[in-house]
Amino acid sequence: MAAGVLAKGRCTGARLLQTPGGLCKLQVRWGPRGRGLYAARPLKKGEIIATIGGYLASEAERGRECWQWTRNQVFVMEHPSLEHLGSLANTAAGTCSNNARYSCDRNCPYEMQLRAIRHIAKGEEILAAYGRGYVAVVKKRIASMKEDSDAREAHVAQVAPVKIRGGAAPAMICAKCGRRVKSATRLAHARFCQGLR
Repeated sequence: MAAGVLAKGRCTGARLLQTPGGLCKLQVRWGPRGRGLYAARPLKKGEIIATIGGYLASEAERGRECWQWTRNQVFVMEHPSLEHLGSLANTAAGTCSNNARYSCDRNCPYEMQLRAIRHIAKGEEILAAYGRGYVAVVKKRIASMKEDSDAREAHVAQVAPVKIRGGAAPAMICAKCGRRVKSATRLAHARFCQGLR
């Protein structure tokens, strides 16, 4: 049952999952970063939390999570399963500190381990860095989205200028005709005002 839930990209909720050694109990549930991996019992520093199945490749595969194994090779992660839950760990991405890290054994290129780098309390989300450059890529993407949003706002302000009427219930008033407009209909109203319909 839990395997089918994981395969469909859902969470297992209160169901406890065990790592291959059977020592660590984990939960897959929704949190502030989306679906994530949570400790169902306290974890000690250095403890193996979970494993990640996969294989080495010379370049990243589209649509698959990858880890920079060496300078010229990436570890392509298999989809999460009951045996390999490690790929479900999210990254702090600069919002707080990671509490786990991925480790590689060169003698076993088909499996990585997720280890605790500090004590992890029961109920805490397990967070690990995704490798070199990942946070920079995320920050660059966020900056790009913000630039796009700012450009869109500037365009709307130019095409559909409004005044804000103060008072108990502030309202947007069309700068051209003086009618009250809403954010959702602002552009449509501007077209109407300009006779474009």
